[in-house]
Amino acid sequence: WVDADLKVGVRTYGFPTTGTYTVSMGVGPRGGTIITSGDCGASTSFAVIYDIPAALKGVSPIYIRVDFSNGTWGVNWFYNLTTK
Repeated sequence: WVDADLKVGVRTYGFPTTGTYTVSMGVGPRGGTIITSGDCGASTSFAVIYDIPAALKGVSPIYIRVDFSNGTWGVNWFYNLTTK
């Protein structure tokens, strides 16, 4: 789900269980604003809510990318429009 210009809900699948990750959002599939980072945990799938950076207010679509310390990554995008 999306709350336009404010938050986006994400469900992950296939996260590694070791190492670290960094999540970023931007106007393309590379670069962007880092919004969080952390250690991978025991669960490979989970739901999380991220704040949309103020710099992306009014931007659509927005790309969200996850980079892992093992060199793998994932990318997807969403329309910055409120959904239910």
